[in-house]
Amino acid sequence: MPMIVGALIILAQAPAVTDNPGQPAPDDQKIVCKQITEAGSRIPFRVCRTAAEWERMAKENQDDWTNSRNSREIGCNDVNCK
Repeated sequence: MPMIVGALIILAQAPAVTDNPGQPAPDDQKIVCKQITEAGSRIPFRVCRTAAEWERMAKENQDDWTNSRNSREIGCNDVNCK
C-alpha cells in the first residue's frame, strides 16, 4: 500500500493539466486532495483526484445508496402479507 500512497502524493504536487500552459485549469480539472481513513484503521492517507472525479464518485455513491434503499421490501402489518 505505501507505493500507492506515494504515487498519490506525487499526483497532488503535479499541476492540473490544461491545453493552454499560461491559463489556469478549469474548476473541474483542479486537483483536490482529501484525507481518507479506511474502515478498521485510524491512520488516514491522502487521496488526490480532480474535482470532476470526486463529484462523479459522490454521485455514484448517492445512486448506490438510493438503489439500495429502494430495493428493500417494505414490511406489511396486514394478515394477508407473506
